Amino acid sequence: MSIFVTFFSFNKCYQIKLKKMKRTLFTLVFTALVVVLVSGQTPGNALSFDGVDDQVNASVPTLFSDLASNDFTIEAWVNPALSVFSRIVFAQYSTVSFATLSLSATNSIYFYVVVGGTTYSLATDSSISSNQWTHVAARWTASTLTPEVFFNGVLQTGANGGTSSTGTSGLLCLGTRPGGFQFFTGQIDEVRIWKTARTDCEISMNYQSVINVVDTNLICFYNCNEGVAGGTNTSVTLLPDQSGPYNGTLVNFALTGSSSNWVQSAATINNYNSGAGYIEVADTISVCSGTSYTFPDGYTENNITAPMIHTSMLQTALLCDSIVNTAVNVMTVDTSVTGSGITLTANGPGTYQWLDCNNLYTEIPGSINNIFTATSNGSYAVEITSGSCVDTSGCFVINEVGIETNDFGSGFIVYPNPGDGHYSIDLGQQFNDVQMVVYDVNGKEILKKTFGDGQFFCFDIINPAGVYSAKIFTGEKSATLNIVKQ
Repeated sequence: MSIFVTFFSFNKCYQIKLKKMKRTLFTLVFTALVVVLVSGQTPGNALSFDGVDDQVNASVPTLFSDLASNDFTIEAWVNPALSVFSRIVFAQYSTVSFATLSLSATNSIYFYVVVGGTTYSLATDSSISSNQWTHVAARWTASTLTPEVFFNGVLQTGANGGTSSTGTSGLLCLGTRPGGFQFFTGQIDEVRIWKTARTDCEISMNYQSVINVVDTNLICFYNCNEGVAGGTNTSVTLLPDQSGPYNGTLVNFALTGSSSNWVQSAATINNYNSGAGYIEVADTISVCSGTSYTFPDGYTENNITAPMIHTSMLQTALLCDSIVNTAVNVMTVDTSVTGSGITLTANGPGTYQWLDCNNLYTEIPGSINNIFTATSNGSYAVEITSGSCVDTSGCFVINEVGIETNDFGSGFIVYPNPGDGHYSIDLGQQFNDVQMVVYDVNGKEILKKTFGDGQFFCFDIINPAGVYSAKIFTGEKSATLNIVKQ
């Protein structure tokens, strides 16, 4: 059958925000590759049997010579047009060793397996519908001498079906008993014969699928995709075996018109699968660095900081396995910050919110650019949103607010500023003969101190709250700054 392939990509986004110092979002990007084979197999074909004398004959596989030891499964899509006892597939190695999949006059399925002359059979309690496609699978388990039948992947109940007549030995036939009798009326498509008793999962997960024809367990496969549907096909009398040497020959077909010919199939084959009793898929997710992710099997990986792959083994209600290989990509946020004086610059891309570390990481109103200039000394960080991830930088101390000139170096600080009137000075290193003068807004001197030699000093402003100008100096160094008393 010809295959039309369509690809779909699905994206889902999940977000979690962690508050306080580090706030993080993660995005799950789930990408599923879905391969869809167009329902109805356009322009895939099936074989239409007229119920009079149409038949397909091939050599019988040697598998059927020893059914006491050999398991097998026969699968076919069936669309009966007439409710009469007829043969869908008949594999007769000999009169005492054969198997047949048959349709009854009430459209129930009869499955016969004859082992050394002893018949094991099953007649299904349920029937398949006329003029409607149904997938029928017949499974034989030699070790327990058990015949079973599935409709559309579902195991059927049934009772003993009695015995079966025989035909010509050495033939594998479609639509008839070997030698020509009990002819089938309707359409047949996608006939597969396996040398194993296919599991429930293998049957249910693949009956609507195009399968891998190189599977070594598949000994016979007729996809019936020959000729021109409903056209003149008088020269197209070969039904190729896609997996082995058992090519079939069409006998008595008109090979023209809408019946007794190659016709367009409407069997609902709409997937591609390996033929195995499990599905294996690959997912890719992206998470923010440092977050956690719970995989389909329930396992949670915490604090993900590097790419990883996790394999989940899942089971359906039928205990069919699904294997999900999840590749995890890690998204990071650049939280590096460069400081210069009282100005901090966030280097990474994104959107920004500056935070006051000394006040439980409270957001600083209006501070939403990558550059932040402190208006008071303190400790500051930036929260950066990049894509769907949010992360927070470390805290950076600013202690140069109010300093207008400074010869003492980067270690110079007067703190706390603003303050309540009690202040400390750190010159960054020891100096000799350190002095200080403080002026009010009118330029009036309110404080003059000689500290002497040292690095650390303290002073008090006992005047009312306000802004004061101070000069701290030695013989060689000086600094001027504004001091705020609250």
